[in-house]
Amino acid sequence: MKAERGEVSSNPGLWRLARTFLRAAAAGLLYELLKDLVFGQITRAQSHAMTVAVIGLAAVATHFLVHRNRAALRAEREAEFRLLFANNPLPMWVYDLETLRFLEVNG
Repeated sequence: MKAERGEVSSNPGLWRLARTFLRAAAAGLLYELLKDLVFGQITRAQSHAMTVAVIGLAAVATHFLVHRNRAALRAEREAEFRLLFANNPLPMWVYDLETLRFLEVNG
């Protein structure tokens, strides 16, 4: 399935994830460019250890930001669904499959 040009801009959740990825990539690139200037007198092994530590921290931060963005997107979609459910002119209901008890009915 080929993505259309306007698909990313019309999907705010996908756009948020793309921005998070781009920020993490930019931070990693900036670190690599400035590493030799700031830490000029360290050995190659120390440089590799520092790089691994920074990449690990960036991965954790990216994971946190993506998880937070997904939670916000989920809440946004749930609010949209509730609005559609509540304002639908056709009768709709949600019930428990085990007890067959109504959980919610639109009005």
